[in-house]
Amino acid sequence: MTSFPFPYRIGSDGRTATSSMEEHLRGLVLQVLLTLPGERVNRPDLGTGLYQLVFEPAGPELAQALEYSVRGGLQARFSDRLIIDRVAVEVDGSAVRVDVAYRRLHDGVVGTASVTEGR
Repeated sequence: MTSFPFPYRIGSDGRTATSSMEEHLRGLVLQVLLTLPGERVNRPDLGTGLYQLVFEPAGPELAQALEYSVRGGLQARFSDRLIIDRVAVEVDGSAVRVDVAYRRLHDGVVGTASVTEGR
């Protein structure tokens, strides 16, 4: 199956670039992490709200809220493709890091995606 990369790009041959299934799924996870709910007109429920919460006061409450938002957003979008094994949120005074570990539902291949955002 041909998959398109995230972000979308043109290959060296001047045509749409393709990616492996692992790269494609990682890109889809990153899209959900980096999209605000309501940002996509035809998919208003897509997204995690990560950027909305990044500017809240740092602390364990922020980490829990982000973990809940990320896990819920990913499970809602990918329950037919992925099992979300782990969502780890690390809040430092000046940055938030979100690490996601997942498995493909049909064959169990493991993948990861990470986002770090400065505050």
